[in-house]
Amino acid sequence: MNSSEYLKDWNLFFKILGSRVGPRTNKKIWMDLEFFIVLGSRYANQDPRTFTGFINLCSKIGTILSPFKLKKIANELLEKEEEYKILGFIVSTIQRNVRNKSQWNSIIKELKDKANIMHEYKLFSSAAFKKEPTLGQWGIISSKLELDDPEKYLNLEKLFKVPIIRNRFMGLKAVYSDLLSFKEYYGENESLNSISKRIYHDYNSVYQANENILTAS
Repeated sequence: MNSSEYLKDWNLFFKILGSRVGPRTNKKIWMDLEFFIVLGSRYANQDPRTFTGFINLCSKIGTILSPFKLKKIANELLEKEEEYKILGFIVSTIQRNVRNKSQWNSIIKELKDKANIMHEYKLFSSAAFKKEPTLGQWGIISSKLELDDPEKYLNLEKLFKVPIIRNRFMGLKAVYSDLLSFKEYYGENESLNSISKRIYHDYNSVYQANENILTAS
């Protein structure tokens, strides 16, 4: 998939997750949740409203995200210094909003090593009037973000009704939630080996989850 297709799918999935930014659409697509978050380091900086909505989203669902999966996907996907900076800001924002902060230390350290935070990166083309200090910690220059009114940019009721979000908040392990959501969208035709790569879990975990699901059904 080329970058323009990734961008289109990222925007579509953001709408599915409740974004109030951009045109309405009824089209349904599937995207791995952690893959969507990492891809946001590339596409969320389209404009201030999209970026603000995305950061609000990350804050709201941070407790159900897997830092291990985010780190794995980031190592496979990211290429540019500014992408490491933005993802670093995303995960540090998540860390401030979760109870078990230590599990995020490893990915934050790795992102800092690759971000070159001493080199400043302007997030948007317009000049920053009131700078956002937390962005500055990652070498990013931006006007202050409006993070105290998430409903302005994000339909929270819609967000929490999305199956993969709802299932994880209800305590379903990530591998089960990811496997079920993938099969719900794509059906049963793909091999477990292929699925494990698409949802960024090791094959043994996906195999065991699938066996347990079949036993319980």
